[in-house]
Amino acid sequence: MAHFIRSEVLEQCESSALVHHGSGSDYRLSVYPIMIGDVSQIIRTWGKEGVLDPFANVYQVVFALSMRLGTCNEFCDDPEKVEALMRIFADLEAGSKPTSVILPWMPTPSRLRRTFAGAKLYRMISVVVEKRKREERREDDPLQVLIDKKFSLVEITRFIAMTLFAAVTNTGNVFCWVLIYLEVHQKWKTAVQNEIAELIRINRSSRGSEDIGEVLARAGMTGLDEATPILGQCIDEVLRMIFSGTFMRRNIGPDLTVDGTCISQGTFLMFPTGDLHFDETLFPDPYMFDPTRFSADGIEARKEKGINFLGWGAARHVCVGKRAAMMMMKTIVALMMGTFEIEVVGENGVRLEAAPRMRQDMLFKVCPSAEKVRLKYQLI
Repeated sequence: MAHFIRSEVLEQCESSALVHHGSGSDYRLSVYPIMIGDVSQIIRTWGKEGVLDPFANVYQVVFALSMRLGTCNEFCDDPEKVEALMRIFADLEAGSKPTSVILPWMPTPSRLRRTFAGAKLYRMISVVVEKRKREERREDDPLQVLIDKKFSLVEITRFIAMTLFAAVTNTGNVFCWVLIYLEVHQKWKTAVQNEIAELIRINRSSRGSEDIGEVLARAGMTGLDEATPILGQCIDEVLRMIFSGTFMRRNIGPDLTVDGTCISQGTFLMFPTGDLHFDETLFPDPYMFDPTRFSADGIEARKEKGINFLGWGAARHVCVGKRAAMMMMKTIVALMMGTFEIEVVGENGVRLEAAPRMRQDMLFKVCPSAEKVRLKYQLI
């Protein structure tokens, strides 16, 4: 399943074909351009200028991208189904409480809501799958790839739930922190803006009347990724700065001996990521924001020290959605910076000069800011 998420679905999202019209040609809309269209439509509803709460308003944008990446056209094109999925996701997220880890057998109210939400999602998916089979109809979407691969309804439901949970729970908040750190560190914000401006210049057609969404669709996921290495480094550095919580694992196999210590079956293991991410031997001056730590040279210099960054997991537990999450964040940053002049401000309306404190009260989730922040934007 992990290999499938890394390859099959993402390859489909990157696919693009040419449709010939006489002597010319134009690109056919594939999944990625449609995703861009979904986000562009939401951004247009913001108007030419205004102020919004990034941690609240970005939820809808990330959810729209996640829907296209991991569900089906029938869901994405029906506003009522989108609302239903958002409610289901809220119940799934509410079921992720500390008691569900420590006491997985206890039928708590939140666990029951999560179970019922999973059943609702299963039912929604089964209706779509059965209708497609009955009508002998195919769609160009991730669900069709799952069906063609002979995945069961249970596996399909798990994939969709996992995709939405991972994307909306963490990617949205990480994206907001990226905006915050770029605002605080104007040198890097300017560097990212220059990358995006150059991407637009190279990929804009000779007509010159295209909007940023059409330009990104032409560039494609790979083109955007290759054109924005500095943005990628900034995202990794933000992950290092904000991931300081504790990872939890449980030995569900037989007793295991590690470095002379016996880890009995059923034992929980805890690892404080902050001990790694703020280790001065790995990251000199660790509290300074420095994306060059994740340049090719910076990564190479740390290789001999073993695992040294857990922003995307490590070893056998690497985040299978890393590429998808990175591309979602890059896409939203490019769309926003290519459309608006943006500024992140505090509650008093003044531009942030230091990153605010982060809340520390959410399980399995990158927490939002403990202080109120706002995103001011104005159409370019």
